[in-house]
Amino acid sequence: MKRYFLTITLFIIAIGVFGQPDCMTSFRYRGIIVEDSIQISRIGLPTTPFIVGYEKKSSSRAFAIFDVNDSVFNVRLGSHLSSDFCRTPDNIITFVFKRIKEYPIKLFVGDEKFKNPIKIIIPIDAIRFLLEDIDDRKEIVIDLGHIQIN
Repeated sequence: MKRYFLTITLFIIAIGVFGQPDCMTSFRYRGIIVEDSIQISRIGLPTTPFIVGYEKKSSSRAFAIFDVNDSVFNVRLGSHLSSDFCRTPDNIITFVFKRIKEYPIKLFVGDEKFKNPIKIIIPIDAIRFLLEDIDDRKEIVIDLGHIQIN
């Protein structure tokens, strides 16, 4: 019984000493799709596993797909669990969201489900990263601005 108690105690201490905290955060993408005659039905936006390098661009988990009804979008996503998101919102922007040099965006036309998207690359310098007060906390907003379809 003493050996069992000692093992459990050492295990609990090891978790406390060597365990790494994992946190999540929510964030929003917003922007305006500038389109001439093309009707965009869905948009694919980079997920945090892609942004930090866990997923490749070709992975199904690299992009979150959202329906868009008009040219303006404002969607909320949740991050994956990681100690990267235990930081302050300013540091999350600096060390996570600005980690990549460009944000790839996928635009889907019509009812064809996820086939042949229009791929747009937005350089990091063209993106505004904001902190907005929502319900007594800071929310990260990734403002993609006007997305021009060529």
